[in-house]
Amino acid sequence: MGELDRIKDMLNNLRLYLGFLVAVLLALGSGVVSIYKRPELLDIFWLGVGLFLMLSILFVYIAFRLHKKTDELRDL
Repeated sequence: MGELDRIKDMLNNLRLYLGFLVAVLLALGSGVVSIYKRPELLDIFWLGVGLFLMLSILFVYIAFRLHKKTDELRDL
C-alpha cells in the first residue's frame, strides 16, 4: 500500500471516530441535562459533566490530528 493510500485510510478512520464521538457527546449532553433537573442524582450529574469534558478534549485532539494529516497530504 502506498503512502498516499495509507494516509487517506487514516483520514477516513479519524472521520469515522469523530462521527462516533459527536454522537456520544450529543447523547451524553442530553442525559446530563435531564439529570440536572433531578436533584437526587447529583453525583451522576457531575460524573456525566466530567465525562463530557474529557470527551470534548478527545474531540479536539482528533480534529487536530485530522487537520494535521490533511496537511501532510498536501506535501505528497
